[in-house]
Amino acid sequence: MFVNLQFKCAANGELYEPMPENMSNIFSKIPFHAASLEIVEPMFEFDGVLIERIISTGQATPEGEWYDQKHHEWVILLTGHAGIQIEGELETRALRPGDYLFLPAHCRHRVEWTDERDRTIWLAVFFEPRHSETPNADG
Repeated sequence: MFVNLQFKCAANGELYEPMPENMSNIFSKIPFHAASLEIVEPMFEFDGVLIERIISTGQATPEGEWYDQKHHEWVILLTGHAGIQIEGELETRALRPGDYLFLPAHCRHRVEWTDERDRTIWLAVFFEPRHSETPNADG
């Protein structure tokens, strides 16, 4: 028996209904593609939050280029391996499955490398800064 539940958003008091037809698995429907392509797929977007699945196969940020984003980013590595360089840090951060990282808005960073043998799957959450404080990455 299907029970139609609603939940109330604590922030704005609006009622939302679950949408079971939109349920999926982060590892499903992964396209087979040439190793030279990186795939960025929006998974969810609502109220200033964007969640993307990124599938990398050996890609890196072009030499000399940096990401300098106007929004915050929280990213977790689900599969594979990657190296992230944050401007001002001497060492590249090596990420393995389960590692996550919070990158505040305008934190210049670059992807130094991703695994060339296995797919590297990221889940990235982007959101707009709402005040001058930086959120705690550990919740």
